Amino acid sequence: LDCLDSNYFSSMGLAIYKIIDRKYCNEYIIKKLVQIAALLKDYKVAGPYQIGHLAIAALFLVENKSALECFNQIYTDLDSNHKFLVDNFIKGMLFG
Repeated sequence: LDCLDSNYFSSMGLAIYKIIDRKYCNEYIIKKLVQIAALLKDYKVAGPYQIGHLAIAALFLVENKSALECFNQIYTDLDSNHKFLVDNFIKGMLFG
């Protein structure tokens, strides 16, 4: 979980994938994902995805009530392009 504080976005991305895969979730993880979710420009990690897209999707995918509330608050304020990317990432993780 220390990787969530890394300055290396590839390390942060790998940590987020592990959080999603293992459904890790606690207050610290939610707080860090919410902070990372703001990084939607100039923080590309894969294809069109910014590290913030991964963090937002993780809040949905960890299947935790508090995380889902944070997801909904953030998602509501996204523009249509960012919503499209988050939706596609979630679909890829669920059905990919």
